Amino acid sequence: MRAPTSKLVVAELWSTVLLDCYDDFVCGQPSAFGLECYWHQPLSEGPSGSSHALIPVGDATYRIVAEVVEASDHGWAVDAGIMMTCQGIRPPFARPGVWVQGEVHVQVDSGGTNLSGPCPGFVYDWQIEKIEFQTAPLIQQGCTLILDPSLLGWKEIAATHRYGDEADYLLHCRCLGGPAPRKVIGADEPVRFWTIFDSRSER
Repeated sequence: MRAPTSKLVVAELWSTVLLDCYDDFVCGQPSAFGLECYWHQPLSEGPSGSSHALIPVGDATYRIVAEVVEASDHGWAVDAGIMMTCQGIRPPFARPGVWVQGEVHVQVDSGGTNLSGPCPGFVYDWQIEKIEFQTAPLIQQGCTLILDPSLLGWKEIAATHRYGDEADYLLHCRCLGGPAPRKVIGADEPVRFWTIFDSRSER
């Protein structure tokens, strides 16, 4: 399906994804990218014939009602009004045409726009209306680094800093149109989807 015109979405952007896949994003300028989602609680099967829903409940966190549009050994994707790849284990019931629901975290596609994909049509045109970055410092917790939970907060900035300090960003972006086909590199190569476990996303 085509994106609803002027739909506003807040998506997280990890500094590692920015460095590996994109140029800097600038507030007020148009950009093109896809979205992906992951979750901490399993999605459940939704009633057949539901309506697409993408309801904000927190920083880049949404309650979705979505139709599965792709499900293969290489990955899966849903349509919640905006199509998103899913970074998580596919439930056995999640087949094309089946509806799912639950709470997800939305982020800028970690595959960029130049990877072959299980299905086309994940790249949308966006207007970047606001950019924020996470101000909490990283601290040691056991063997991992996490954001200091006592200092969590967001600060508005004019642009991301691809080669600056490590930081997580929130992109407030308004959908201008799409989806458009991805640029395919090596269409016969399998797509590598992975489950993301990152304590920094626990807000």
